[in-house]
Amino acid sequence: MGDRGGGGARRCRPASGGPPPGGRPRHGGGNGPRPGNHDRGGSILLELDGGRRPGAAGGQNDGPAPPPAFHAFHGRGGRPPAGAVHGAVLESGGAGLMAVRPSDPRSRPPHARAPSAGGPLRAFLAVEIDEGVRRSLSDVIQHLSPSTGRVKWVEPHQIHVTLKFFADLTTQARSAVEAALDEIAPSVPPIPLAVRGLGAFRSGARIRVLWAGLEDPSNRLSALQASLEQALQVRGIPREERPFRPHLTLGRFREPSAEPRLEDLLRGLRTFDAGAFEADRVTLFHSTLTPAGPRYGVLRHWPLGGER
Repeated sequence: MGDRGGGGARRCRPASGGPPPGGRPRHGGGNGPRPGNHDRGGSILLELDGGRRPGAAGGQNDGPAPPPAFHAFHGRGGRPPAGAVHGAVLESGGAGLMAVRPSDPRSRPPHARAPSAGGPLRAFLAVEIDEGVRRSLSDVIQHLSPSTGRVKWVEPHQIHVTLKFFADLTTQARSAVEAALDEIAPSVPPIPLAVRGLGAFRSGARIRVLWAGLEDPSNRLSALQASLEQALQVRGIPREERPFRPHLTLGRFREPSAEPRLEDLLRGLRTFDAGAFEADRVTLFHSTLTPAGPRYGVLRHWPLGGER
């Protein structure tokens, strides 16, 4: 893990036997319920919605030295194979990403208060990441932030893997969501995941969103999300039309911007490795929009309880 000294988040445990420094990961990961989205290693392919796909050129990091959490990981140039998120590949596409300003994850604020009872909620189901991974992502945000002042950075304590978003979750729909998780979660084993590689979504030649890659070597995350979509659809909640292609948003430009210095830094960070961890719960969050960005509050947790 990028920083093993701090321990894992509650209900997230460090995975054992991660890739050695300087080595490639032993496995890839799954990237969603639809066939054809995996390479033979199973890495996750990010959702793209058009634009050029320039390759990841080699180059030196002209910025400050990377933080200690950076370990050797060999990214691939050009368009990644289906599913490959790692490496400083600058890609186009992506939608519906949320971002807020950075902070020290160790000074984690309390959850926002829930909206008034009875009304629909802006909400989402998510898998949380390990605290050591959060610290590594906080380090990389601090490393990148001096290169541009136009990014709205994500607070590390709010970084998560979204499984399903609900723009207006009614009381009836929430009951359906809870019933679906009550049914599914006990049969799902904990999920090994790894956060490796940095990249960007682009609009033409301009960067829109900065992301960290997510690997799902067991394909359990994708299987869980597919099961959720199926169970929710049966209960009257529409299926998400876009394929499930998860990543971790680090920051978003208020307006797409050409950033030569930032692009140089990304090329220098093709070896970024935030670490591996094991996720063992799903959380239903509500999201409250504020002038400073969205604030999240926990509605309910579901431990994953299947046999390994």
